[in-house]
Amino acid sequence: MADVCFSLCQATRVSEWLRRRGWNAREIQGDMPQKQRTDTVAAFKAGTMPLLIATDVAARGLDIPGVESVINYRRGPGPQHSLGCVRIF
Repeated sequence: MADVCFSLCQATRVSEWLRRRGWNAREIQGDMPQKQRTDTVAAFKAGTMPLLIATDVAARGLDIPGVESVINYRRGPGPQHSLGCVRIF
């Protein structure tokens, strides 16, 4: 359960951090209402919101054509626990 909470909190923090710096970004996560998740993914697909931050659970099953890159990032309790991976399509 701590792992799930960590992912949810991190998605929100990253999304808020990007928005404070002027980026149009939103997050999706499992505890959001389905309508809000659907609307967020629709905005991303339409190109009106270019950055989608998703928890690993919420990202499962997303198939969105035209995505240029995926950044898989996870910040652990210390530098030795962090994961960073970028896939360019």
